[in-house]
Amino acid sequence: MKPQKGDLVLFATNFRPEEGRIGYFRVNMKHGVSEVTAGERHALGIIFHDAER
Repeated sequence: MKPQKGDLVLFATNFRPEEGRIGYFRVNMKHGVSEVTAGERHALGIIFHDAER
């Protein structure tokens, strides 16, 4: 499902689940905001480098 106009997206992980042949596995998340070609976009990135696992 892709975010639609006006949606808010929050994610707090480096990985997302992806379904494979034998179940789910982790794939890397791409953190960033793509180019806006029309309208406006507001983005806030907060990185916690010292967060405990």
